[in-house]
Amino acid sequence: MAITEGNEDLLLMMHSAAARAAIVGGHLYVALTDSGVIGTASWFRPGSGFLDSEEQMDQGMKEFGARLASLKLDVFQWYTKLLASYQNFCKKAFGSADDPTGVNFKRDNWKIHSFAVLPSYQGRGIGRLLLEVGERQVM
Repeated sequence: MAITEGNEDLLLMMHSAAARAAIVGGHLYVALTDSGVIGTASWFRPGSGFLDSEEQMDQGMKEFGARLASLKLDVFQWYTKLLASYQNFCKKAFGSADDPTGVNFKRDNWKIHSFAVLPSYQGRGIGRLLLEVGERQVM
């Protein structure tokens, strides 16, 4: 919610675009009940990542970014700084003599991009099942 400053329309736009990007470029696992989606987890295999292709970006993330920028929300500037900080973190956490930026480490390993269960369904093992189904892909 922070990146959309509580704007429900933007939040739906962002989550929809992220889910479609995961379907196109990764794996999206969804927990459902009769009332709808109650949890999701998206994973990306080695050699791929979230929003690392035009095809993924074309699933709505370009429009989301443009809309966010056009609204001139304070959080947009914060998010831009966050991305730069994340790159520095990756250098420190995953960098090595052979891979100073950590890019190869991130590229060569499975990644979980998103993981969420509605608060009213937490504590029931749903999140554990979403993680386990993704972990089985890794094995």
